[in-house]
Amino acid sequence: MLDGMLLAKQQYDTSGKLISATTSSWTVATQIATNPQGTPLRTPHGGIPQVYATTNMLDGVTTTTEIAYSLASGNPTRTTSSYYGSTGEEITRQTLTTYAYEKYATIWQQNLLKLVAQTTTQTKTASATNYEIQAINVQTYQQWNGTKAFYWAPNAQYTATTAGPHRSRGGARWHA
Repeated sequence: MLDGMLLAKQQYDTSGKLISATTSSWTVATQIATNPQGTPLRTPHGGIPQVYATTNMLDGVTTTTEIAYSLASGNPTRTTSSYYGSTGEEITRQTLTTYAYEKYATIWQQNLLKLVAQTTTQTKTASATNYEIQAINVQTYQQWNGTKAFYWAPNAQYTATTAGPHRSRGGARWHA
């Protein structure tokens, strides 16, 4: 199943010194969901190869990335990267992705599985217990009437402009 998948790549300078390297770890998904909620599961014919971790080294600096996938679509739902900042402390950056099919039932029915509804980026240092949100982006969609059928298209996009709570709604401030 994983024949031909890239395991590692290395680059050397003219003197033979390793200057960059990438190593990928693969898995094969053997269960997929039959609805947006992620259950029930069924077994596809064969499997779906997925990279679950990569390690990148550039000029001696290493970054590790781990990826979690949706059972419903196979899309990445959580990407976590770790690296060392200028002070030497480990920093973890996490990107959480919610897809439009999770919010709009007919998007799932039309098999539009790549449309992103929300992306949250958050970081934490090794000494912190909780993540701190750096950015939240929300994309809404609307069904439009075409000449022969309805189709989905982006409607509005929102970006959080402050990390603190908004007084009147209890959520983050948003900018359209």
